[in-house]
Amino acid sequence: MKFITVPEDKDVKTFLTEVKQDLINRGLKPANEPGSPTSEGEALKELAEDWMKDCVVD
Repeated sequence: MKFITVPEDKDVKTFLTEVKQDLINRGLKPANEPGSPTSEGEALKELAEDWMKDCVVD
């Protein structure tokens, strides 16, 4: 893994598992998560729709 240095006193597998879990906890989500947009175009469309809801003038 680029930019990761495993300390000499740590088990490689355990250390990398902890790094992976930390990334997940910080918001890195799997690409195929249920309910998530499957393409960048769909994600942009969903974002635009959310913005339009905020821009509606009554």
